[in-house]
Amino acid sequence: MMWRKKGLYLVLLGATFWGLGGTVAKKLFDETHIDVAWLVVIRLIVAGFALLGIQFFRKGKNSIFSIWKTPQTARTLIVYGIFGMLAVQYT
Repeated sequence: MMWRKKGLYLVLLGATFWGLGGTVAKKLFDETHIDVAWLVVIRLIVAGFALLGIQFFRKGKNSIFSIWKTPQTARTLIVYGIFGMLAVQYT
């Protein structure tokens, strides 16, 4: 039951941030003329470092770099990053 409640809170938090993100981006684009490409890059970099930081503090340094130890997993991550995340962020 505890996991269900935690999941519900995380879904609500994610939906809230997703909704606020669009509103904040619209305001930035209208008032400061920030480039869309710049915002996408900064947002992905900040999110990536945040996730790496969380993983570092939860599991340690070795867990962050373990995906790069085999060429197959490294290739999969790079392909997903370019064709998965980048394509989704620009649509």
